[in-house]
Amino acid sequence: MAVTKLDVFIQFSKQEERIGQLIIDGRSILFKYSDAYLETGNNLSPNQLTFNDIPQTTKEKAFNGLFGVFADSLPDAWDTC
Repeated sequence: MAVTKLDVFIQFSKQEERIGQLIIDGRSILFKYSDAYLETGNNLSPNQLTFNDIPQTTKEKAFNGLFGVFADSLPDAWDTC
């Protein structure tokens, strides 16, 4: 089974900053902070994400295993035109 990785970026100004990766491994979705982002000291979701470099999964299954902070960035619907 293939592992898929998706780089995650945040943008507050003109510069994008890579914060980590979403890793899809079979039916599991994990998130791992990048080492460079850990140096900022800014946890994206202190209630859900542990601020370290260990890949982690959510205990909540409300968003099909995706952390809420990332699910919030998805569109509410897809245009089928």
